[in-house]
Order: sequence, then structure tokens, then C-alpha cells
Amino acid sequence: MTTKDRPDHFYDIVGKVFYAAAFSDKVIKPEEIETLKKMIHTAWTDHERITDSFFECINLSYDKSKALNELRLHRERYPELFDEKTKKRIIDTAFKIVNSSSGTNKSEIVFISKLTNTLK
Repeated sequence: MTTKDRPDHFYDIVGKVFYAAAFSDKVIKPEEIETLKKMIHTAWTDHERITDSFFECINLSYDKSKALNELRLHRERYPELFDEKTKKRIIDTAFKIVNSSSGTNKSEIVFISKLTNTLK
């Protein structure tokens, strides 16, 4: 499946997941934003959409607890979008975001665990 074949909201949901990862400890640190920008420019094709979604979540005070449910529903509706490589890329990017500032804390580890289970 090419980028053009993906439902438009796939990248919006990915941006929400990365926001939820960064905000899992109730603080988004500058290092997490820098890591997000670096990771999505190297690992993701639609980095502008992911970035826009991430910052929209900040501006709208998005309820981070909804992100994994939206991801789960999207995975169920479009399983073809979630091959092993894509699932690994989502988890790796989220992990690098939370690990970018003094390692991971308990709430961040819990989020990554829930993310991993959502993508199984």
C-alpha cells in the first residue's frame, strides 16, 4: 500500500499517539519535541501531517487517554496499514520520544507497554 492509499487520518492518529507518549508523564519536554521532529523526518513519509496532529493535540488539550483507543479502532478497521514494519516504527518512535529526556519514567514505560499491546 502506498502513502496515497492510506486513509488520511492514519497520520493524524500517529501524531496523537506520539503526543500521548510525550505527555504520558503530564509534561512535554523540549527534548521530546526535538526527538519527535528528528524521528518523523527520517522514519515517516508524511511528517508534516504527524507534526500538525501532534501540535494540534497540544493546542486543543487533547485527552491523551483517547489516543490508544483511536489507534486500536483504526488498526481493526484498516489492518493492512499495520504490517510488522509499521507497528515497529510506531513503537520505536514513541520509545525514542519518551526516552529522549533523562530516560523513561514509570508512566512512560506503562504507556509504551500499552502501545505495544494495542499493536499486537
